[in-house]
Amino acid sequence: MSRVSSKLAKPTEKRKLIKELKITETDIEFLLTAIKNSMIPGASLEQAVVTIEKLQNIYTELQKSNHQHSAGSSVTKSVLANRKAQNKQKEEQEEEN
Repeated sequence: MSRVSSKLAKPTEKRKLIKELKITETDIEFLLTAIKNSMIPGASLEQAVVTIEKLQNIYTELQKSNHQHSAGSSVTKSVLANRKAQNKQKEEQEEEN
């Protein structure tokens, strides 16, 4: 499968790609936790940050597609904003380490 640039892909293409990957929010949470708890060498730190950002974007897309038809869309947006802020804090902590 060819690699699709997220900047060039339309949102529907992103959702289709995520569906094809069959990755869940739980999978992404596990990966982010594993990265957070690992010892990343300084030489790999930039790649770790890029990878974390990609995982966070996929997670957000999954959340959006799962809550698309939800009645509490304003609550969903608030939850997503809180999770994004928490993930950013985690990323900043990882960068400090």
